Amino acid sequence: MEYQRAGGEPVVWLAQVAGFGNRAAFHPPEICYVGSHMQILEREKILVKVDGKAQRLMRLLVGQGNQRFEAWYWFTAQGRVSPSYYEQQWWLALATLRGKRPSGTLVRISTPQDDPLKARQRLEAFLVSWQQTHHERTL
Repeated sequence: MEYQRAGGEPVVWLAQVAGFGNRAAFHPPEICYVGSHMQILEREKILVKVDGKAQRLMRLLVGQGNQRFEAWYWFTAQGRVSPSYYEQQWWLALATLRGKRPSGTLVRISTPQDDPLKARQRLEAFLVSWQQTHHERTL
């Protein structure tokens, strides 16, 4: 989905993949970016405050030619949130071993990186707005 504030501010893209009973539905976004001929320029775990609560997310800076994009992503599984694909897979495997139906999501938000501070502010504002209107806890 593509979101844009009034006033011509750059867009924020939201991608959300859900999987119920299928651990293979998920993979780190780096795979798609590299497959689209983009370069991973930076990769780091970050802490972002949403509604006063700190959340660990993964931050990517990707590039293609002269274009730069900032992307943040996280995984959910069984009501937990993590920036780690492997941690999510562990939680899903444990749920399966316990006889529960595993469920989770991959959520990624991204925006053009016109300016690093502006891109971060745009993604933070989107997270706050999205969390306030989203009914399920996905962050």
